[in-house]
Amino acid sequence: DTQPYMAMEFLPGGNLQQRINGQPLSLTQVFNVTRGMASALSCAHAAGIVHRDIKPANILFRRDGSVVLGDFGIAKAMAGSAAVTALTKATSIGTPNYMSPEQAQGKKIDARSDQYGLGTVLYECLTGRTPYQGGDSFAIAFQHIYEPIPELPPVRACFQPLLNKLMAKDPADRFASTEDILPVLYELYQQCKQDGDSLA
Repeated sequence: DTQPYMAMEFLPGGNLQQRINGQPLSLTQVFNVTRGMASALSCAHAAGIVHRDIKPANILFRRDGSVVLGDFGIAKAMAGSAAVTALTKATSIGTPNYMSPEQAQGKKIDARSDQYGLGTVLYECLTGRTPYQGGDSFAIAFQHIYEPIPELPPVRACFQPLLNKLMAKDPADRFASTEDILPVLYELYQQCKQDGDSLA
């Protein structure tokens, strides 16, 4: 048979949105999801690709629980090379609850916009809710652009430094490279365990 077809990996573990379901995840789950996402994004960015729609519904699980980043339908190749460089054409595409300030404003974006999206997902994993709530997309976008980064509850406050870095309003204040997230994440995870996270 010469008929072309597309084959995709079967992922029976559902998605992160289903797992959160309005409730905070355990400390180990938060660590595993964030580590898996940071690793996946590092690979994408090294290949010169910005995802642009990081959200729980696009984070899938294999049978063994490992994380897979899906739905690259609105991903864009970064200009110039695999380096972290800005997209040549600005666009305000994405999902409002997880959209970076520069993305919400239709400005040029780069890999650091995906870091912001990861920060919003981290917040939701830690608290069970999105960082900002509003009656419509415009209200939510306004908060992403102008409102302070939300504070985590005391039991999860050890992750606040990472959240502040990922969700910095100015992309220049985020990580220079997505792979730099991993050692910081591991250090804070160990700190939370030592502090006795009650949701561990």
